[in-house]
Amino acid sequence: AQRIATLMQEWWLPDDRPFIFVPGRFTRWKGQHVVLEALSKLKDLRFYCVMAGDDVGHPNYVESLKQLIGEYG
Repeated sequence: AQRIATLMQEWWLPDDRPFIFVPGRFTRWKGQHVVLEALSKLKDLRFYCVMAGDDVGHPNYVESLKQLIGEYG
């Protein structure tokens, strides 16, 4: 719990909402796009989601994730 609280403070995330952390290299098989789709269905829940990882070799996938974020609002 303390590590999470420290990260939230370092990343300037307020503690007034749930925090979803998705670590892992950005590749399609890791499923970040699935996470975004699932989160888009949570219309009545306000939350923070941080995806952190390396995009080496997959810059187009990262761009597609950014596009999904825009589409899902």
